[in-house]
Amino acid sequence: LLSSTLECVEIREVAARGEETGKKRARNGKRTVLMHKKRIWMEAVRYILENSLLLKKLVLCFSPKTIKVSEISKSLATFTKRSPKCEIFIRWTSL
Repeated sequence: LLSSTLECVEIREVAARGEETGKKRARNGKRTVLMHKKRIWMEAVRYILENSLLLKKLVLCFSPKTIKVSEISKSLATFTKRSPKCEIFIRWTSL
């Protein structure tokens, strides 16, 4: 379990190799990377929500290129929040 004193967590998306330099990738390759990033990112969010007893605030910072608000809202609705007082905030970032 996470620390019982954890009250605020911010999770930021980071650029995958090649994204920050603007290198072109094949469409299928880029799509695969984005899907993988999204899956890992959502697993981290799920873990924190399900294991933080006193979490008051979870801030999610991501690029609209990686995941849509509707997708994240749908996923969040299926996650169990261990801390009933936890508020979730979503922020757009640019990579």
